[in-house]
Amino acid sequence: MPHTHVLTLYLTVVGGSLPVDDITSAEIYGESGTSQTFCLLAPGKAMRVHASTRFRLTPGTHSFTAHAELLKLVGGGSELLGTAESSSVQKVFTLSGPAAR
Repeated sequence: MPHTHVLTLYLTVVGGSLPVDDITSAEIYGESGTSQTFCLLAPGKAMRVHASTRFRLTPGTHSFTAHAELLKLVGGGSELLGTAESSSVQKVFTLSGPAAR
């Protein structure tokens, strides 16, 4: 029976004037019967995924943490295969362009 794997990547952001975590995410799908939908990633290697944020960052210090969740979808249900979380990274955002003047 064919099944689908779904890799969901989350980015949580805390800081500045944000009252709670803001989240953006991207989902990557692979079908077991279609080898072209999978990307084999060797240990220690990386893959860049672009996703638009659903929020505007305000000036200030923000803490970013990346999260990943791998699901296997079979027969109308799902099985959690694994999760991962990065270390948090702090960045300072400032205004630039005409609005900063």
